[in-house]
Amino acid sequence: TARLRATLPRQPSSAFAARLDDVSLRCGEQQCAFAAVAIDGVRTTAQRIEVASITIDGPILTAQRQADGALGVAGLLFRAPRPAPDPAPPPGAAAPEPPTVLLQKLDWHGARCQFTDLALPVPATLGVQDLTVTGTDLELEAGQPRGHVTATLRADAAARSVRAELR
Repeated sequence: TARLRATLPRQPSSAFAARLDDVSLRCGEQQCAFAAVAIDGVRTTAQRIEVASITIDGPILTAQRQADGALGVAGLLFRAPRPAPDPAPPPGAAAPEPPTVLLQKLDWHGARCQFTDLALPVPATLGVQDLTVTGTDLELEAGQPRGHVTATLRADAAARSVRAELR
């Protein structure tokens, strides 16, 4: 089953926003559910994408690696693609520069994940609760990421809690 509610409110000065509420995918015991995802203050040009904030509440996620290595998430099964030869670029063609992405504020909280690995000799399950990621002034430019990110989580097995800061 799947549920989705979305809104695209207009904002002044040509910025836009989007909000998804009550996103839920479920098949049997596998699920992927977000309480809410909100993106505000998006402005774009050919060279730059600016986002005032992204707020994510969730997901609640169950996933499973099958014995053959396939990954199952919310009832969907993903298999690794067979490698294809890299196509040769046309002579004299230069790859376009990707735009710079600036995210002023990231607030990701309420994530809970359970991963079961059936490909191990003895199948194992790892649960993660209370995953929180916050960030400010994140700038992704070709080869030059900048900003401040803090991540915290609580895991069932290996450690009671983990905190990391990236600057």
